[in-house]
Parts: sequence; structure tokens; C-alpha cells
Amino acid sequence: MRVCLLYNEGAGDGIACHDLTDALGRSGHDVVRIFREPDRLRAELDETVDVVVVAGGDGTVSEAAAALAGRCVPLAIVPLGTANNVARSLGIAGRGTAPLARLDHGRRVSIDLGTVRCQRQYRRFLEAVGFGLLPDGMARTDAAGRTGHAIGRLRDAMRGVQDACAESPARRCVVTLDGVPLEEEVLMLEILNTGHVGPGLELSREACPTDGRLTVVLAGPSHRREIARWLRDRDAGAATPLSLPTRSATRVDVRGWDRCHVDGWTWRTGVSDTVEVRLEPDAVDVLVQPSP
Repeated sequence: MRVCLLYNEGAGDGIACHDLTDALGRSGHDVVRIFREPDRLRAELDETVDVVVVAGGDGTVSEAAAALAGRCVPLAIVPLGTANNVARSLGIAGRGTAPLARLDHGRRVSIDLGTVRCQRQYRRFLEAVGFGLLPDGMARTDAAGRTGHAIGRLRDAMRGVQDACAESPARRCVVTLDGVPLEEEVLMLEILNTGHVGPGLELSREACPTDGRLTVVLAGPSHRREIARWLRDRDAGAATPLSLPTRSATRVDVRGWDRCHVDGWTWRTGVSDTVEVRLEPDAVDVLVQPSP
């Protein structure tokens, strides 16, 4: 196949670009272009390529998916990040260059994207839009300015969410699901396209990026202790399940928060602003390689 490679050299696994191109060459593929910035992929992609191989973490995969939305070129994921939420949610197995050996046996799967709009801000997302604990945790981690290897960054992110769970207040907000408004006291609200989000947290086993729906997780103050216990177990390596109230929708409006996360990015909003989240079904194709 004719391959375009989008490579993030800052991703957690630290695999060199030439290792990826060598692995593609050994599998009989022709690397015709290498990009290191998703914006260039959006502007300069040659539609005659057969696949875009995205080697990086969830942020790089999300930006590549947004760039390919509505195009006929599929993407293939080489998960090099710290959490690799998207790869987990799609059942993409293997680390390093291993997925490339099975690239031409990949099954083409159409996945959904979401869009989020507030005031003049607009973005496509692949994982989730969330309010409360996760953006608060992200802000705490960023403020601490901690750096280090991939495992350390993942641990720092987990601790940030744990601190937020202990200290962040619940807020009264209005959540409108497919036109039906709910006024709730909310500690955490996550609008999921994938089941995994943030530092590898599986918030829902129902969420699936191929089902044409968004899964909305609503946790109130009464769930704080359960979430805190689950985060402690998760931090200790125990894969205990979390059971929180969920709903399904394709259109979600949220009002009452001053901050949200859109995948791995933080947005500032006004408390009186409405954040509009919509589903974009079958927006991009992914090659899902079979397990070795």
C-alpha cells in the first residue's frame, strides 16, 4: 500500500521514525510522505495514498481523525502514547511496530466523531467532552508542572483526578439530552464516544465509537466515595468496574460550567454559555488489524 505516516516523536514509547518506516518497508508498503504535524496532514494529504498510519498518542490520533473526517482515506493506529484510549476502545492490540506487520490484513471500520461548539470555539473530538472531575484533574496536573517518563506522566494524571475527586465541588447545571432538559447537581459529566478517557480510565463499557450514539455518564455528589475508591483501586493496578448512571443521546447541550475538556484539551467557557455537543456518525474509517 501507499502509506502516509503521521509521526509524533514526543509520544510515550519513543520509537524512532526510521523504525516505523523500516517496518512498513519490510511489510511491502511504500511510505510516500511523512508528516509530523496534524495540521499539515489536513492541508497537504494526497488522496491517492491508501492509508494514513498514525504513530502517536491519543491526541495525535484524535487530530488525525478530525483531519480525515469525510475523506475516503482510512487511518491505521500505532499506539505509542501513555493511555492509548482510542486503541483500547477499538480493540487494537500490539505495541511498537507490531501492528504494522498486519496492516494489509486490517478490517475497515467506520467510526463516529463528535463535534463541540461554544461561542466561537469549535472542535471535533474522538474520545469525550467532559465537565467536573476530569478537567479539574487535568488543570491540577498542568499547574503542578510535573514531567517525566510515560508511566510517570500517567501516574501524575491519575493523581490529579484523585485530588479533584477529593476536593472539587459539585455544580448545579442543565444538561439537555436530545431536546429533553435535566437540571442536576453534578460532580462529573462525561459525554463519551469511547469507553476509555483521560489517564486510561474506563468510564463505561457501553460506549462504542461505532454505535452511532454518545454515552453520557452523570455522577452526582452521592457517587464521590464510589469514584474515589475506584480511582484508588485503579491506581493500585486493580481493574475493578465502575457503575455510574448513563444515558444515550446524539445531541447534548450543557450549561453551568466554566471549564470542560475536549479529548486532551481544556476549554474555558462562561457559566451561562451553552456547550453544544453533537454526533457525526461514520465520520472516518479505521483499519483495525487482527490480533497476532
